[in-house]
Amino acid sequence: MKNIFIAVVLVSFLLSCKKASVPGSKTTLTAAIDGANYSATQQKNFTRIRLPNDSTEFFTLNGLDGAGNYMEIGLESIHNLTTKTYTQTADSTVLVDIYFQGVSSANVFWAVYSSTNPSSITITHIDSVSIAGTFAGTIYDNGDSTTDSKTVTNGTFLLSSQ
Repeated sequence: MKNIFIAVVLVSFLLSCKKASVPGSKTTLTAAIDGANYSATQQKNFTRIRLPNDSTEFFTLNGLDGAGNYMEIGLESIHNLTTKTYTQTADSTVLVDIYFQGVSSANVFWAVYSSTNPSSITITHIDSVSIAGTFAGTIYDNGDSTTDSKTVTNGTFLLSSQ
């Protein structure tokens, strides 16, 4: 009986989330990775969720370029997202995700918390159907800041469900 109650509560919670998840033709994701231009042109997808308490909100955006390189960015905040610059915090009230995997390498690079070299996502526009902004930072091989890194610059994104 307890398991049925937990399942009902979980399903109710998930159904009450405000969610947008669509492959959008207006959705864009571009950046320079160690100076090489990247632009998601295939399999672009985004998810945006605001939890029922209307405070915690997050989005992710990912896609492949023509060569099959994969990039993903994401942002999670315990507060509603608004126009401003977000950097990851040590206490995890803000999580910034920048992730890249090239086809020519098995290596996966992603952002990790760093007070000296933080990755950031800046939201320049946000409304009920779209989010736009920029991002930059340093991403590390397997998320280990003591190993190889790549610099992400000139990142831009547009998530649009219209």
